[in-house]
Amino acid sequence: MKLETFQPKPIGVSKKKNESVQGLISRFKRVVGESNILTDYRESLVYEKPSKKKRLAKKKARLLMKRQLRVDKKLF
Repeated sequence: MKLETFQPKPIGVSKKKNESVQGLISRFKRVVGESNILTDYRESLVYEKPSKKKRLAKKKARLLMKRQLRVDKKLF
């Protein structure tokens, strides 16, 4: 069985007709932000203990559950 290697796709934007440089830069920033490249890079700079990762994941799940309960209550 051959292992598939992940090949990231390079991010780039091309200038559209009648687009300003500021518009091009803001579109590039949006594309980079949606791809989560910077957040992944920042996370890789600092080591985080596995126990802390689990604790934060549980906390995030609790917050999402509370938020969903609030939304469900508003619907009724």
